[in-house]
Amino acid sequence: MSYSHWALTLGITLNYLWKCCNEVVFDNKHHTSDNISIVISVLTHQSRSSMHDEMSLASGAKRGLRTSLISWKPPKANRWKLNYDGARSC
Repeated sequence: MSYSHWALTLGITLNYLWKCCNEVVFDNKHHTSDNISIVISVLTHQSRSSMHDEMSLASGAKRGLRTSLISWKPPKANRWKLNYDGARSC
């Protein structure tokens, strides 16, 4: 698996497991491992499709796009940036 695909899958997996953990603790809702695997697979596929569509849009017509005042900068090379409570501009 390529690095970008692996990183996307890892991020989605950690996020979904965190969500499931919170549902067990706060809602007493339990998930089967099969269900978790399927959801992670579907979310990864949807994210990759969305990124592909965005790249196609970026290389083609950009008509009708809105400018966002929210900004996010990726971390430096070989660094991780994990932000669950929202990005903040200093």
